[in-house]
Amino acid sequence: MDAIFATLSQDMPDADPVILGDFNTMGAEGRMGPADEIAPFEETIRAEAPGFRLLTPALKCTEYFNGHCGWLDHIVVSQAMLEARGAEACVTGYCALAGALRLSDAMPAAYHRISNDCPAVVEIENRDLD
Repeated sequence: MDAIFATLSQDMPDADPVILGDFNTMGAEGRMGPADEIAPFEETIRAEAPGFRLLTPALKCTEYFNGHCGWLDHIVVSQAMLEARGAEACVTGYCALAGALRLSDAMPAAYHRISNDCPAVVEIENRDLD
């Protein structure tokens, strides 16, 4: 992860990178919880890529595994990106419908057919402002 931010922090022709992905911040196999992994992730962003910010969704559940919601999918944007000014991440899919609570019924079809990850999305203005 550090190498990604280091590369993106170098001079680039486009100052508007958006990084979306599964950063596996779901707990280190029982040694720590997801919240304990988010803090070092945010620290890495501050230290290795000070020109970036993590868009934190209100619902911190982007994947459902073994009966628990976790937060492993993230959106990181350039602070210089004017199009993302005021942008907020949100989570959709069955994670949003369940409200980060344990699912009591059978797992939804999307879980079996698509992924145990729920979409984390962000709306960014569709015009070049910088």
